[in-house]
Amino acid sequence: MASNVIAVYPGTFDPITLGHEDVVRRATQLFSKVIVAVAAGHHKKALFTLSERMDMAREAVKPYSDQVTVESFSGLLRDFVVARGGKAMVRGLRAVTDFDYEFQLAGMNRSLMPDVETVFLTRATSTSSSPAPSCARSPCSAARSTSSSRRTSSSSSRPRFAASAVNRHSPVFAHFVSLRQPPRRGQHQRPGKAGSAVFREETCGSPQRVS
Repeated sequence: MASNVIAVYPGTFDPITLGHEDVVRRATQLFSKVIVAVAAGHHKKALFTLSERMDMAREAVKPYSDQVTVESFSGLLRDFVVARGGKAMVRGLRAVTDFDYEFQLAGMNRSLMPDVETVFLTRATSTSSSPAPSCARSPCSAARSTSSSRRTSSSSSRPRFAASAVNRHSPVFAHFVSLRQPPRRGQHQRPGKAGSAVFREETCGSPQRVS
């Protein structure tokens, strides 16, 4: 572990996932202090509010609270990192397709912050999108497969969160799920309002995003 080195792990964390949590855990083994920087996300529409995302992030990193803090920022990431005395930025890579974008971003950050290094951490196998074996053998899995076969090509292209990647064990996450129940069938719902995209806990414990 690098002594007295502050690392910043930025992102919108909408919501924080098991993959994010794994990156934080591994970062604590490399750096003495890790700041989880939650972006306000004005440039894109967030599912959860900033305060909700911060609450979920704090709940997820509780096991590492002696090394990890959660803060928010709304301006330039460069200003936030410099103000906190950060010497490294942590970024997670899910697949090789992420690398091209992250490589360009790292180059831009290097020009803005020559003294700050970017550290890439690849995803762990345990946080991949494949379902857990126990869930795959359950009746719930068979029901989901039947339901999936009935989806149209347009609905299958909607963004979905991997079942094993969402930090569904967090009580804070479960609380926000209960607050964002979808409207009943046939009830009019204006786009962009609470309930237009939510997580629902299924019997086998796999939350899905529905709209």
